[in-house]
Amino acid sequence: MPCNYRRLDILIIIIILTSFLLMPVASAEENNIPAAGSPDLYSIERYQLPENVTAVDAMTVDAQGNVWFADSSMPCLFRFDPVQRSFNGYMMPPADNTRITGLYADDAGSVWYADRDGNRVGRFSIPDERFYTYNFPVDIKPTDVVYLNGFLWIACKDELGRLDISSKFLVDHWVSKRSSDLFELQADNESNIWFIEYSAGKVGAYLKAYNGVAEYDIPAEDPYPTSMALDSKRRLWFSESGPDRLGMFDTSTEQFAEYDMPAIGKKPVINRLTVDGNDHVWLTDVENSRLIKFFPDIQRFAVLELSTENSYPTLIEYDGKGIIWFIESGSKVLAKLHASPEYGLSDLVPLPTVTPEPSPSPTVSPTVTPGFEFVAALLALLVALRKRS
Repeated sequence: MPCNYRRLDILIIIIILTSFLLMPVASAEENNIPAAGSPDLYSIERYQLPENVTAVDAMTVDAQGNVWFADSSMPCLFRFDPVQRSFNGYMMPPADNTRITGLYADDAGSVWYADRDGNRVGRFSIPDERFYTYNFPVDIKPTDVVYLNGFLWIACKDELGRLDISSKFLVDHWVSKRSSDLFELQADNESNIWFIEYSAGKVGAYLKAYNGVAEYDIPAEDPYPTSMALDSKRRLWFSESGPDRLGMFDTSTEQFAEYDMPAIGKKPVINRLTVDGNDHVWLTDVENSRLIKFFPDIQRFAVLELSTENSYPTLIEYDGKGIIWFIESGSKVLAKLHASPEYGLSDLVPLPTVTPEPSPSPTVSPTVTPGFEFVAALLALLVALRKRS
């Protein structure tokens, strides 16, 4: 009998050791994240722009996934069909000066544009391939447009304009400072229209409930915001071209946050940004030919180095279906990026070190080795068996 118990003891010890050794390995395999450059985490397809394109000045994506972009030098509006992998060009009505700075594709079959130097806005009717233009009698310098419920919202130098398409009547919603230079527009789920003010250094919005404009000063000195996008959590992300920071304004709490760009090799020089379906922020680092991804929940950056030398990425847009489109201005390419939400997690870049304010020391919980409770239970069983012998 004693011999039988010794054999049982040995068998239990083997089981304990085997379980203890295997459990961490299984846990590591479940949480394993491939390397940042692993091809199963992202893919990029590139499409050479038409030969007559000299520069892409504005870009948007419609509900069908077609990519629209404008070249002001012709001027010409282009459409890229991702299914056919083909480009079509449509010559825009001429003007004394043309600089297309904003494009917007609505759900009714039109692509709207803002021509800052031509002092006009217009639309391209997709079904009949025809342009319609709206010229302004005074210099308002339109920079971006959003079409919503029969009205065309227009970002201008001194005001947010609302053009009634049926009557062609323009209502001006003035901001507090002249020559604020409103840039980029986006409507939220409550039909509020958000914008940034480049020269005034503010975030602003037309608030539907109050039928008026509200403005919020960006905390940074001379921020010069140039690009913005809203995420699903009502956070407005914007680039600060002055201090070269990533800024965030929570439209629910009306609180700002700012993030210094880390020195990743060379310090990034941000051009534009977009937000994907997982609320990750993507930025084009034009100076260093790469994309930068920001994870808001963990407040960390990651880098996607572009294989094309001197690609100089500029414009970037998310299509709402998992694809990010961007322009490589150096190689004159339209690029299609499909990236896993996990891309970059294995190669995070910490934020610049900041000396924290003194605070009470947090309570530290003891570290528990994975599987420890299971091992302790088996040891207790072994002791019980020995006592019975």
